[in-house]
Amino acid sequence: MPDKLRIGAKIGTYDPFWIQVREAVHSVAQQAGVDLIPIEITDKPGNLTPEEQASLVDEFLAQSLGALICWNLPTAMLNRLLELGLPAIYLSESAIRHPRFVSPVGLGEAAAMVGSFLIEKLGGRGHVLCVGGLLEKDGEDGSSRIQGFQEYLRSYPEIAVTYIPCSWRYETAL
Repeated sequence: MPDKLRIGAKIGTYDPFWIQVREAVHSVAQQAGVDLIPIEITDKPGNLTPEEQASLVDEFLAQSLGALICWNLPTAMLNRLLELGLPAIYLSESAIRHPRFVSPVGLGEAAAMVGSFLIEKLGGRGHVLCVGGLLEKDGEDGSSRIQGFQEYLRSYPEIAVTYIPCSWRYETAL
């Protein structure tokens, strides 16, 4: 009998959205008969030193993972894992392009859809407040969504947009 596929999963529980994502991934892995290996590291992977990143790369490889599902690992660390042959499924948009890497695309278009909905609800006039993003040190910071939202609304002169950058996490957003 072949060995069970082992997939590392670094999916935080930072807010209700990521909790739902984490539960969905665990459910699908269980249905597929995959061993999902929790990857627990610091809440702020962007602050990892190069030495800490290298140590984690070694730990991941020692676990004989077939793939890694993650969200906010440092770009340099992800690139190293990819170079060493570990495929990665990234749960947010990324500029990384590699044959062993996949991430969502088109989040700017999704944000434009939100803009369209708001234009309709406001009757083409009013003030829209957009809060969040653009503060992540490394990784996805929401820039494509914010850009898509702002570009869409820009063509409606009677809609004023106020944008306030802030952390995505509740505890640091205040």
